[in-house]
Amino acid sequence: MKYNWKGIDTVIAQSLSVALHPLIVPLYSILLLYFNESATQFRLHEFSAFQVFTPWIIFTMILPGIFVLFLRQKGKISSIYLKKRMDREGPLLFAAASAFILNVLYFFIAPNPLLLTLPLILIVSILIDWAVNKFWKISIHMTSLGGLSSIIIFFSWHRHDIFPRIVLILLLIGILLGWARWRLKAHTFMQVILGWINGFVIALACLKYLPDVFSSLFKMA
Repeated sequence: MKYNWKGIDTVIAQSLSVALHPLIVPLYSILLLYFNESATQFRLHEFSAFQVFTPWIIFTMILPGIFVLFLRQKGKISSIYLKKRMDREGPLLFAAASAFILNVLYFFIAPNPLLLTLPLILIVSILIDWAVNKFWKISIHMTSLGGLSSIIIFFSWHRHDIFPRIVLILLLIGILLGWARWRLKAHTFMQVILGWINGFVIALACLKYLPDVFSSLFKMA
């Protein structure tokens, strides 16, 4: 029996792109932090899962997704997959604005240093993608994966027994998703690499400094 490997690798690439979609990957991040013992010092469990996850899902997944569907229905974009560079400008700005509203909401219903940092990671990395997108189609998929990878590494580096395996797994996932975006002709190699670097560096910088800034502000209040 002959297999159509060309068709199979396209299906694999599409499946990876869906499983690691930019609207979904941030949810993986907050799930890991909420249920991971490595982040217990930030005391996320002081807030119910409803307080943490409901606003997150609404403002980072549902509303941005609905906005893309609205733009497509109005004929403002050519596809919900945002294949064209100029189709991404409005959705990126909306996603950043939605994350900002999420941050304000968390300040009132779940004032936690780490919880206030996460939307800011989204805002900064999205705005950088938006600015670069003016002239170059940087990979948003890889930006979101870079952010997730940075969060996992930040909270697991002290686990010397498993850290090398975590890095290896993240590297493998990054290579697979990068290949998927290249295979689908969505991005070039450099667009994939720089997208990942954007997400990774911004998340790492925010996690390094912002929780302490928010903690100091709460003590002053």
